Amino acid sequence: MVAPALGTIAKLVSPYEESRLYRWALQAEAGHLLPHERVSYCLRRPTLEKVDMLHDLEHDQYHYSGLMTCGSVWTCPLCAAKVSERRREEMSAAICVCNANLAPTCMQTYTFSHKRYDSLKSSLQSFLAARKRAKQGKRYQGMKDRYAILGTISALEVTWSARNGWHPHMHELIMFGNQDTDLTGYEKDAREMWANAVRLEGLTANRHGYQLDRTRGGVEDYIAKWGHEPTRPTWGPEAEITKGHIKQARSEKGKTAFGLLADSLDGDQDAGRLFVEFATYFKGKQQLRWSKGLKALMGLADKTDEEIASEDREDADLFGRLTRQHWQVVLANDLRGELLQVAKRNGLWSDVEQFLRELGAEI
Repeated sequence: MVAPALGTIAKLVSPYEESRLYRWALQAEAGHLLPHERVSYCLRRPTLEKVDMLHDLEHDQYHYSGLMTCGSVWTCPLCAAKVSERRREEMSAAICVCNANLAPTCMQTYTFSHKRYDSLKSSLQSFLAARKRAKQGKRYQGMKDRYAILGTISALEVTWSARNGWHPHMHELIMFGNQDTDLTGYEKDAREMWANAVRLEGLTANRHGYQLDRTRGGVEDYIAKWGHEPTRPTWGPEAEITKGHIKQARSEKGKTAFGLLADSLDGDQDAGRLFVEFATYFKGKQQLRWSKGLKALMGLADKTDEEIASEDREDADLFGRLTRQHWQVVLANDLRGELLQVAKRNGLWSDVEQFLRELGAEI
């Protein structure tokens, strides 16, 4: 049963709000594909007798409180959006510190050659082993000292295409402490170090296996796109690093995991199987990694993805409370996102109660 009010809601929501509703649908699809994972009950199971609806005053958005969250940036579009936005804010603050000191902040990309039928499991293992090897030993420590490297922030990502199969890769912000850093010398040394690490792990890489983007403001604009909805026009480097896995890449050149999830929602069973494969081998992997001591150096607190996903903004006010019976009616009709839009339409709790009545709930 669908409430008659939905037709009115569809006419009122903005493209940004439509993308929020779409994330709720994607999360439901992820829960269907992964019934034994935490995403299947994320923002579904109440932790208390009532479910609160909160109003975020700063962003004029409504959200739920008192529900279990999974905190998975890999498989949950809702938690990923919240976590990655907070990570983008952290990264933007760190970049501002470096820019204030006129020290360069660059983005480097690591990848390797692969084929259509290469196993995601083995490719990912070898790639991560090469990354670990490249950052160990006296040679890398010497580079840190020689080029005054403050630290790095790396983001793991993977795409899939029918032509090339799985493509694990990594973007990494590198922050230097000296405005006169020899970037040409650093790029040469870093490229050689990566080529050697790849070779020792049994992989191959062409000239595109390592890339250093030296632009300053341009890098920031590029990385920030990781986590912003596709309908938003501006991306920066802190978002490219934190939110790349959220991009719903749908082109044949490469689809992200959430792009595959979107195809599964459209009825593509092969895409659904690929999403499950992705979830299996990325489970437990760290999506975003700050080098040791960098957050403390930038004056930032260290919180887990799960902690961020379960947090409520301090400036959010209580809008209203739903009983468990009301919440079960919302779940039965799969209208969690739509109910939030009802609240946002006029900011009236009476609209929420009317919506629930139309669904058959007792008020």
